[in-house]
Amino acid sequence: MSDEDEKMLKKYFDDQKKKAKVAREKAKFDNSQNIDYNFGGKKTDTGEGNEKGSINKSGAKRAEKYSSNWREADLEDIVNRFAPNSTPITTKTGKIIYRNDNTGIQVVYDKSGDYFRIEDTKIKGRRRYLDAEGNSVSNKIVNGKQMGRTKDEYETITHFKNKKKVK
Repeated sequence: MSDEDEKMLKKYFDDQKKKAKVAREKAKFDNSQNIDYNFGGKKTDTGEGNEKGSINKSGAKRAEKYSSNWREADLEDIVNRFAPNSTPITTKTGKIIYRNDNTGIQVVYDKSGDYFRIEDTKIKGRRRYLDAEGNSVSNKIVNGKQMGRTKDEYETITHFKNKKKVK
């Protein structure tokens, strides 16, 4: 490979690195615009795409439709187990996120539907949610063989109705 080819390759990879850095910064900025830090218990649900001050109600509709299949669990106990001493973050869509920065696990509570999920943000891909014990449940064992769960099975195992009313 000639020196000129090496220079062209180096320039290409440097440009790709710059583009990736810009994309990461944009994603951080976009995310920061969607989250209001809920210090001092201030109400911050503004409802993305809704009238100012309203809450996105799709979680309530989802819970009404599917929650009969979900297990009950105590949000406070789950937060204490997976994200102790976390500061709640309220999104514009009305969800409250309790994040453990050390483990990457966060509890995502949908206020309008009164349900929550436990998410491992370090898992790449779609199936990042855990069961109440903190296990990945993408697969199951049937007749001694591992196989993937259906979407319905996965959703049922990773959604939890809240036992106690949130203050």
